[in-house]
Amino acid sequence: EITRRLRVSPRKIDVIYPGAPEHREGPSAARSEQIVLYVGSLFNRRHIPELIAGFARLARRTSGVRLEIVGDNRTVPHIDIDSLTTASGVGDRISCRAYLPDDAIATLYGRARAFVFLSEYEGFGLTPLEALGAGIPIVVLDTPVAREVYGAAALYVERPEPALIEAALERVLLDDTERSRILSAAPDTLARYSWHTCAARVLDVLLACAR
Repeated sequence: EITRRLRVSPRKIDVIYPGAPEHREGPSAARSEQIVLYVGSLFNRRHIPELIAGFARLARRTSGVRLEIVGDNRTVPHIDIDSLTTASGVGDRISCRAYLPDDAIATLYGRARAFVFLSEYEGFGLTPLEALGAGIPIVVLDTPVAREVYGAAALYVERPEPALIEAALERVLLDDTERSRILSAAPDTLARYSWHTCAARVLDVLLACAR
């Protein structure tokens, strides 16, 4: 994109990935809760209304499922997430919070059974990797960046449509074969991202520019 829009030579671009946590599976008892988790700022490109609509379709015919949304609402034009939650008909099973401290976030990562991140435009997308590191299968929108970053360790949704989101959430919550497939691929995906390697490569680029 930088090459195409700014006409910068690819030879002048270095791509350095950030780090990610190592894979660790949470206690099996904790995963018995049917919690779908989203963590990240709320932007229009991340399709929170469609997520709520897709979850509502599933919740109306599946008992026990819950949606936890954690992130500051930065949508422009502004989207009233609370109104959407109330209008969904399953508002009692959806929690939206702008902020939680780190220990509370860690508790949610330890309890959630699925993680969803339906972004159509990201430079990277770190929170799904944090979910994989916590042993949570992830559902993401099918974009070139998502394919590059998460590889086989994800269930991809072709378009941000409620029916497709509903089907993906049901599959990742209830299909043990699909859950196992994603989590089996997670260690290799996470191994690609190291803060040590990131720091070393940044230093190399800085030194090269200083010469």
